[in-house]
Amino acid sequence: MICFRQSRLKLIAVTALFAAWTIAFAFMAFVTAYLNGLWPYVGLTSLIPLAAAFGVATFMTAMGLTTPATLTLDGETLVFKTWRRSEEIALADIADFVVIPPTAALRSPACEKKTGPRKFVSFGRWWEKTPEEMVAVLKERVEASVPLPK
Repeated sequence: MICFRQSRLKLIAVTALFAAWTIAFAFMAFVTAYLNGLWPYVGLTSLIPLAAAFGVATFMTAMGLTTPATLTLDGETLVFKTWRRSEEIALADIADFVVIPPTAALRSPACEKKTGPRKFVSFGRWWEKTPEEMVAVLKERVEASVPLPK
């Protein structure tokens, strides 16, 4: 059995960063509300939505901090659990494990399914291991468990 878990330290850092951006945008929106001219409208139309978006991101990463996501490969099933949902994928349904997007700075491990409405299933970011290491271990384990054709 192989089990990967999201890093609590990385989740704390991302949660703190999102919270800081939430406070900064909310403060700027509050300050612009007391200025003259068009500034109050700028604060209402751009800064408040940004503060709200970062507030939602802060909440999501904080909830992920309470119960970090896990990725478990046990037997013939790959189980991906987060605080919101749990997904089981049969190894027979998986075509390959990949890193998506391959060129961006924020990459995440994923699997490519053979069939179904979702071609790729991303496992998110901020794991204890790098996405490349996770994909290599998962590929190695799957290849070792699949019997060779005769």
